[in-house]
Amino acid sequence: MIIQLRIIAGLLYIAIVRIEITFCAKECKVENLKADCSSRGFDDIPQTLDMNLIELNASYNPIAELTADTFKRYPKLLTLDLRGVAPNDKRHNGTSYKPTVFVPLKELVNLDISESGFHVALYATEFIWPTTLQILSVNSMKYFKFLSLNLTSLSRLEELNARRNDLRIFPSLHPQAPIIWIDFRENPWDNVTAEDLAPYCLLKTFLITVTGDGKLNLATGSCTCRRLEAWMLVNKIRGFEFNCQPPRLAPDETDPCQVKIFSDKMWEQRKECFDRQPWSPFWKGLIIVALLCLIVPAIWCSIEGYKYYMRRKGKTASDDSAAASSSDDAATSSDANDEPPTENQESAD
Repeated sequence: MIIQLRIIAGLLYIAIVRIEITFCAKECKVENLKADCSSRGFDDIPQTLDMNLIELNASYNPIAELTADTFKRYPKLLTLDLRGVAPNDKRHNGTSYKPTVFVPLKELVNLDISESGFHVALYATEFIWPTTLQILSVNSMKYFKFLSLNLTSLSRLEELNARRNDLRIFPSLHPQAPIIWIDFRENPWDNVTAEDLAPYCLLKTFLITVTGDGKLNLATGSCTCRRLEAWMLVNKIRGFEFNCQPPRLAPDETDPCQVKIFSDKMWEQRKECFDRQPWSPFWKGLIIVALLCLIVPAIWCSIEGYKYYMRRKGKTASDDSAAASSSDDAATSSDANDEPPTENQESAD
């Protein structure tokens, strides 16, 4: 009997410990309006967190469905991490989602859905992206890859990561997007040219490699490869080193690729890009500092000049007053000397 009671007590203890562990594991760590709910076993986005959250990490949770109401509670999110979100049940083909899932996020800046498992072949036209996005990451989608990307609504996009998908043509980007970083490695590209990069004058890093049955030729000697590499060198764009060696030509033979000859349209697109870019905060700050360096000394000089003028004016007025007083004293003394002698003075004489 005692042994049976001990066994029952032990089983109860194990059950309680498991419940506590499960409960604790599902608690999100929240600090400074930033919630870490990663790898907690959630099958849905928690709806009990602070409504003013600015950052939510819900990565690597077996979430089966994302709907238009999923993020309505958190409209102030700036960063959303959904990496690795996919159901654990192998009977599911991936996470069910609605194209409007991100619509409530009117202030979202950074979105990462890399390694997520969505249940249909992904055409980016199905997503309604938040127009405020500056960083978008869709690397290594789990079940179905992105076949295309239509990002024409993202006028603020600065960084795009789309590694290990099924992209074949250059994505449609907003013509005024201030994009700085693009990672297109490990996609079966059919065609990417220097002309595709021309509209993006702020681009600093461009990474691309071809996998699978992609028709894009980045091999040594390829004209496409050499022109792409030449454009990147001319415009100081860092990235994958193509190492496109030029073919050996006879002295009188012209280069069939015309590597360094870019169309006027490409240069016009680049110039238009520069013309429409707002000044960066750095340059704005530099100009403000320069103006202050000019204005502050000018104001100081004006004040000091005015003080000096007032001192000189006061000194001149004082000198004139002293001169006038001296003149009056001299006149009084002269008048006193010119007076006739008194009777006492005459008797004394």
